[in-house]
Amino acid sequence: VNTVTEGSWQPITSGGTIGNLNYSDTVYARLTDGTNYGDYASVDIKDTINPSAPTISLSGTAGNNSYYRSNVTVKIKAGSDGQSGTNKVRYKVTGAQIVSQADTPEGTTSKSITISTNGTSTITAYIINNAGLTSEEITQEVNKDATVPSTASIALSGEAGETSIAVTANGEDATSGVASYAFQYSTTNEENSFITMDTVDNTSNSCAFTYQGLASDT
Repeated sequence: VNTVTEGSWQPITSGGTIGNLNYSDTVYARLTDGTNYGDYASVDIKDTINPSAPTISLSGTAGNNSYYRSNVTVKIKAGSDGQSGTNKVRYKVTGAQIVSQADTPEGTTSKSITISTNGTSTITAYIINNAGLTSEEITQEVNKDATVPSTASIALSGEAGETSIAVTANGEDATSGVASYAFQYSTTNEENSFITMDTVDNTSNSCAFTYQGLASDT
């Protein structure tokens, strides 16, 4: 295997099997009558099996509705390749954050990318092994929103009653969108004196709510 120097030849019976070979090995063979040796022939060991697809893992500060509230670390890890071995990872990022298609250095089996742009970014990656075969391509969406929503404005929806006030709150969020409105009240203007009366799931830019059970003339 890989050499024809004298002393490297091993006997094998007709129909025998040679094991423990790797991609790019060269096997040489010759016939002998026990005394004389013929010319040798050779064959190169090939890799015809595509590598397994890579895996993608995400880490960061999770928020709601599949969004992250911080930068997101994306780690691409090569799948298994029991033949020629992983040569490199090919990847790109599209969407909110753009990374042009690139390859990792030869012989590397992983790549880390930081998603720092608000919005939805899509990572695409696949593996190339040493025989030039490619794995299945995989994709992973990353949703990031590290910007607080706009400060809601609030207006009376009519005349205040003796124990109730109807209001309309208006707010917006340019990245992940509005998910809910929290309605609070206080009888003073101190920051820690506010009490949440209700949280209303509402994805529009306005939400109506009626405060009830209030004390008259307060």
